[in-house]
Amino acid sequence: MGNGNWDFGSFHSCGSLNKDFVILLNEFLSRALQRIRPKFRFIIVPRYDIRSSVYIINYNKFFPDGIDCSLHLSPELFNEFTNIYRELILFTEILTSGSNAPEYILALFEFVGCLINVKSSDIRKYYDPVKNKFRLFEALDYFLFKSGPFSRNNNILLCYYLKYTTKYNQLSKKGIMKKLHMNNKDRLPELVKILNYDISTYILKFAVFKPWINYKTSLGLSDGFTKFNSCHLNSVKDEEHAENVTLIYMIKVLCVIYGYCRRSFSNGKSYYHYLIKKELAVKFHISSSDQNIELQKSIKKTHSHSELEKIFCLISSNISKAG
Repeated sequence: MGNGNWDFGSFHSCGSLNKDFVILLNEFLSRALQRIRPKFRFIIVPRYDIRSSVYIINYNKFFPDGIDCSLHLSPELFNEFTNIYRELILFTEILTSGSNAPEYILALFEFVGCLINVKSSDIRKYYDPVKNKFRLFEALDYFLFKSGPFSRNNNILLCYYLKYTTKYNQLSKKGIMKKLHMNNKDRLPELVKILNYDISTYILKFAVFKPWINYKTSLGLSDGFTKFNSCHLNSVKDEEHAENVTLIYMIKVLCVIYGYCRRSFSNGKSYYHYLIKKELAVKFHISSSDQNIELQKSIKKTHSHSELEKIFCLISSNISKAG
C-alpha cells in the first residue's frame, strides 16, 4: 500500500516518472475527484490546475501528519480526500518502481479501469498470474474494437483506412464511404488524423502494464532500431489469440508503448518497416511515417532504401560503442 506519510520531496525527486505517466496520474485525479460532492470537489486543487503533484503538495499542507487542522471537514469528506491521496501515492510508487510484482498489477487494474471507465475485473481477464504476464494485444483487441468508446464509423476507419484490422478488407473505398454515410471524401484524412491521435492516447493508458509484457524480449526489439516483418506479427497472434491484428496496428501499439517511431518504405514490390527509438530518429533526422500504407504512396521519402540501411547501420554501430 501507499505510504500515507510520504512527502512531496521524495515524489518530486523520482526521475523515472515520465511525462506520459504524469498525464495519466492527472487524468486519474480528475476522474477520482468526481467521487467528491461538487461543493467540496476543488478544496484541495483548483479546478483550473488539476495535477497530482499539486494535490499531493496541498494535501500535506492542509492535513499535516494526516490530521485535518485547518479545513475542519466532516470525517467522511476527510476520508474521501485521504483515499485519493493514498491512491495517488500508491500509483506513483508503482509507476516509478518499474517492478513487475504481481501485487502491483492488481492495483493497476483499478487505475486503468478508472481511466477507460471499465471494471478492473474486465481488464484482469487478460492477465496470466502463472506467467505473470499481461496479454496486451488481446486486451486491446477487445477494448478498442469490440467494447471501446469509439463509434461504429470510427471502427470502420480503424479497420479499413488505418489498416488496424482485417475486418473490412473486402470493401472498396466507395463501399466504405457508403457505410460511413459520407458524401465528402475530402474529410476523411482529417478524421483519420484525429482518430489516430485518439487511438494513441487510448493505447497509452495500457503502457502502465509494460513490466508485465515481454515484447521487447520475445520480438527482439532493440534500443536502436528493429526491422519488422510478418514473423513478429504471427508470433503474437499465436500467443494471444488476436486474430484480427495487422502488422501496421501491431507496430502502432509498440511505438506508443515503447517510444518508437515507424519508418516505412517500399522497394516497388513490398513494404519495409523499421522501429527506431524517437530520440535516435531526431538525432539522425529520420522522419516518422505514422500513416497508413495507402497514404504513404503520396509521401515523398526523406531517405531512400539504401540510404536508410546505411543510417541504421551507423546507429547500430554507435549504440554498440556506447554499450
